[in-house]
Amino acid sequence: MEHAKRVNDRDSEGCSDDANSAAVVGLVVGAGVGALIGAGIDHAIHGRRVLYRAAGSRTAFSVVPVVNLRGAGLRLALQW
Repeated sequence: MEHAKRVNDRDSEGCSDDANSAAVVGLVVGAGVGALIGAGIDHAIHGRRVLYRAAGSRTAFSVVPVVNLRGAGLRLALQW
């Protein structure tokens, strides 16, 4: 009887609710730990050094009308 109850507690993929919850918690904790490690490394580096700068780099924004058989609209582009 206990085995039948455990089988019924599973979703269609065969994972229990506890396993799904553990996966979500692991994902959130892992992302948080990764963010903290990255912030610590960034804090440890003093000053900034540019490794590559494109010649004549500038920010550009464009708006272009688009018309086709299905309708019309605007294409927005941001370039940096």
